Amino acid sequence: MNRRMADRLLQTRLDKGLSQAELANLCGVSQTLIYKIETRQVLQSRKLSVIAHALGVTTYWLINGVENPITIQQKLNYETNAGKVPVIKAKDVENYCMTGACESDCSILCPTIHGEHTFAMVVEGDAMASSSPDSVSFNAGSVIYCDPDEEVKNGRYVIASLKDVKDAVFKKYVELDGKCYLRNINPTYPMIEMSKNDKVNAVVIGKFIKI
Repeated sequence: MNRRMADRLLQTRLDKGLSQAELANLCGVSQTLIYKIETRQVLQSRKLSVIAHALGVTTYWLINGVENPITIQQKLNYETNAGKVPVIKAKDVENYCMTGACESDCSILCPTIHGEHTFAMVVEGDAMASSSPDSVSFNAGSVIYCDPDEEVKNGRYVIASLKDVKDAVFKKYVELDGKCYLRNINPTYPMIEMSKNDKVNAVVIGKFIKI
């Protein structure tokens, strides 16, 4: 990893409108690692491919500054209808994830590499919004991209179905003392302990905000 690679990482992150903390959360790594790569304190990392994935670029480009000819056609595919995903309402998420049936006639381009069952949702309310400018925040109106095939891990943002709640919810998945919880970013909302009847439908892989 050289200085130009570090600069490309920094510039791409800024172009995506992501803070170091937001990118770290999307990748499942620490903010410290992102900082050290951008400031060239870390010269090798096995997480580079994961970071490139989260930014919607290839590892080859991030390292070399040019695109691998083999992936050019793949990239073009994501700029056509092949890269579009349906926009799903919260009430329809569980059915879509179980059956693949989609009643939505609205689709949107997903700007990052994603699974074939990926869908988009529009964030509602302020439960996942932060008052701190340096923290991860999903304000009302943000579009989030959700992949049902992505592995659920501690600390990831997820879409979940709760037994006694009609609509799917958007929360942070947390494992603590052998139990699973759904946590809000906004501290005024309580953390929810998941029961055996609750389930995670999809993992959030990115977001888009109009400016």
